[in-house]
Amino acid sequence: MNFDINQQQAGTINNVNGAQIHYHDHLIIIDPVEMANLIDSFYSHVDGFCEAIQDTSSLKRTKIEKKNELNGMSNYYYETSIKEYFISFMQVKEFLGDPINIKHKRRYNYIRREINSKLAAYKERFPNFDQAIEHLTSNYIERINGDFEKKELVRTFIAYMYFMCEIGKTIDEEGEV
Repeated sequence: MNFDINQQQAGTINNVNGAQIHYHDHLIIIDPVEMANLIDSFYSHVDGFCEAIQDTSSLKRTKIEKKNELNGMSNYYYETSIKEYFISFMQVKEFLGDPINIKHKRRYNYIRREINSKLAAYKERFPNFDQAIEHLTSNYIERINGDFEKKELVRTFIAYMYFMCEIGKTIDEEGEV
């Protein structure tokens, strides 16, 4: 995997017994079995994706400008890697909110907690949040042996998690991070 950055940009994250470790030396991977189960379940319940961007104003969350600032996500990455998936957010919300899908909601929450834990634990390995989230997402997608729609659903779910303030830093109702 190549993020097109040089070693100096990546930075040394640790010096263990004289060995320099860089952020890309170890893969950060989300649970492949549970993510595959979630993607397969959602894929089998959805009859295709809407072609028009749906209104996301009814989704409760921290204002995206503030969330991006807190996490250090660039506007360019947000526009190309999060906003591109708005088209499916209401379908994800409906799927997760349907009582018949309670097991899938629990699986989703497990994956969300795993992503947050990994982002918190390994954030110092990356020069910025864009690269951390992209690294995590790309590592998982590269392991999928399936059609592009399932690969795209991984990005859809991670974009949804970020947009809904379920991964990354956010501000609660009292204004606390």
